Amino acid sequence: MKNLLILIVGLLLMSSRCKKSDDSAPGAITYGNKFICTINGKQFIPQKTGVLNGVVVFEAGYNRNNTMYEFNVQAYDVNNGPTIGILLQSKFTELKAGVKLPLGRSGVTNAWATYAFSTIASPGIIRYASIISPLTGELVISNYDATTRVLTGTFWFDAVDEAGNKYEVRDGKFAI
Repeated sequence: MKNLLILIVGLLLMSSRCKKSDDSAPGAITYGNKFICTINGKQFIPQKTGVLNGVVVFEAGYNRNNTMYEFNVQAYDVNNGPTIGILLQSKFTELKAGVKLPLGRSGVTNAWATYAFSTIASPGIIRYASIISPLTGELVISNYDATTRVLTGTFWFDAVDEAGNKYEVRDGKFAI
């Protein structure tokens, strides 16, 4: 009976230390390799595994390349209707909390974002919407822990496709 009581108390203590993350809750970014945002008001949470046309559907990371840090996130969902995805990339000299980077168009600025999508009529063809002036966006590094190598941040941007359709990406959060 005494051993059973010790076992029950031990299990209760261990379970009180474990907190389950609810990925469906807005802002539920609590540890590495998490990504969430809204696209035109609809919540977007990418797949965790899989391949789309030879590209991994979720890949995130950063590294130091000479004097610059390079940051990259690609996040796709290919299971819930037409393919949609978000691509974020940046290069910056200092990696620390509070860094804010204006997002622009790929190849024009040091930080850029793209909305990727397919249509029901052409599910295998990925199209892109980019930030084109006067549209803007912002990437903010919220926290960086060099010991654990966890990087968290927020983002938002507006993009337009070749047909002139506008996409508002809001409330973006990541932890990698």
